[in-house]
Amino acid sequence: MKRINPDKIIIVDTTPEWIINYAQEQFEFFRFLPFQYGDPAHKNQGWLFGCSLFENPGIGWFHDAPNISATLNEYFIKHIIPFADKNSNVIELIRIRVNGMNSSNFSGLHTDSDKTNYWAVLYYVNDSSGTTDIYDFDGSVSASIEPKAGRIVIFPACYPHKANPPTDDKQWRVTLNYNYIITGELNNNLFASP
Repeated sequence: MKRINPDKIIIVDTTPEWIINYAQEQFEFFRFLPFQYGDPAHKNQGWLFGCSLFENPGIGWFHDAPNISATLNEYFIKHIIPFADKNSNVIELIRIRVNGMNSSNFSGLHTDSDKTNYWAVLYYVNDSSGTTDIYDFDGSVSASIEPKAGRIVIFPACYPHKANPPTDDKQWRVTLNYNYIITGELNNNLFASP
């Protein structure tokens, strides 16, 4: 059985303060998303809320996407991906989603893609007690990442993962999830030997 390579889960805690503040200023936008984008089929069933801010191909930027989405995209391409591996390049932005949950929500185990050159980049808007767990293919948790405002996590989108709800009833867990196609050395050794 193949195993994920834990060295390909990269955590960055050096986001500039102005970006953290900018994202938190726009938190009010995110707070209203469950009402604006709520799926009636899932009302009162505990699903986390989420909406697309950018979809490629076809749609591009959604007209009401907050400015922080584009700011972070530029920051990731210019600073974070080269930090992860200076010999890798972003070829294409596939999508941006905002996801949020409170203590009554849940998320299932999933992958963002089955392609090995697709990468997930998570940006945590706020501090929260709801971890992101990245799983190995045998079902064991390989990494459990605590949301912290400004924290960025990069990992192959083919790695199984899930968001856990915050334990505090009055807390929201808000993330921006970017998916990129990346070429270069970052794609080497995604899987460890069993």
